[in-house]
Amino acid sequence: VFQQRFLWPNLTIGQNLSIVLTHRPNDALSRSAMELLERFRIAHLVDRLPHECSLGERQRLAISRSLLSPARFLLLDEPSSALDRANQGILVQELKAQIAQDRGVLLITHDDRGFSEVLDQSFELENGQLRQL
Repeated sequence: VFQQRFLWPNLTIGQNLSIVLTHRPNDALSRSAMELLERFRIAHLVDRLPHECSLGERQRLAISRSLLSPARFLLLDEPSSALDRANQGILVQELKAQIAQDRGVLLITHDDRGFSEVLDQSFELENGQLRQL
């Protein structure tokens, strides 16, 4: 998950999500994909274009797309930057589920509130120096 979100502006939310799935962009999304979108409260947006959605909704789409990808590791750069506390809590629960399934997670954030539940190791970068917390 990048800070810029990298969504295709000419594709609907559903089509942007389907990029990581093994079906064609115009096919219906799988039940598990729709359930994830429901947990992130964006299932009703599948036919909208990214510019028709709020910044937080686009962020939740980018997160959902990463969670549904077959990647072995998740790299998240400021994933909660556009999320309110409720949606950050949903993100934490989803990350806990991914970690429980042996998926690696590297999370970079300026705001570590709420992520302590998913941290195995924590580092801080200050004045060019990396130190373990």
